[in-house]
Amino acid sequence: MIVGLLYSPVYAETRNENRQVSSGLDSTTGTDVIKSSPGQLFGANILATSNGGWIAVYDSSNTTLSGKTVLLEIGEATSGNSKIETLPGITCFNGITVESSNAKFIIYYY
Repeated sequence: MIVGLLYSPVYAETRNENRQVSSGLDSTTGTDVIKSSPGQLFGANILATSNGGWIAVYDSSNTTLSGKTVLLEIGEATSGNSKIETLPGITCFNGITVESSNAKFIIYYY
């Protein structure tokens, strides 16, 4: 019984305390660098400001996205919101850059 108390589920969640949250960018269309160095992508939350709003998250340290790896895409058919978690995280070797159209977003990363 004591062993069970010492090994609690809290141990599995300690990695989550390292998460950071982007500033929740207000730009609804364009390209934004969230992190310009390697890290982990833990998820994203979007709010489509009109029908067909979307974001794409790239493994990139700058706004030149041609040939870069797409890590995550989220879209809404109507104006609304979505949240995706990618636990235990997706490794980003270069950085995290988001391209958006008609959507506000929050990126969960480390």
